[in-house]
Amino acid sequence: MTKMIQRGSREWVTAVKAVQSGGSVIPPYVVVAGKVHLETGYRDSPFTRKWVVDLSETGWTNDRIGFDWIKHL
Repeated sequence: MTKMIQRGSREWVTAVKAVQSGGSVIPPYVVVAGKVHLETGYRDSPFTRKWVVDLSETGWTNDRIGFDWIKHL
């Protein structure tokens, strides 16, 4: 059996996803831990422009992020 080991640090992210009752998909709202966005982290990434990437100090949702997600809808 062959094992693959990924090097480097890994962190959890929160992805808020939803589907409207009509069946259309709402683009994901991704929450990562941090205080500032680093452009290099998103360059050449699989994220499309419709995805929202937001920050929280913990990487979890909070009241502000929940409200911003509702506005995202």
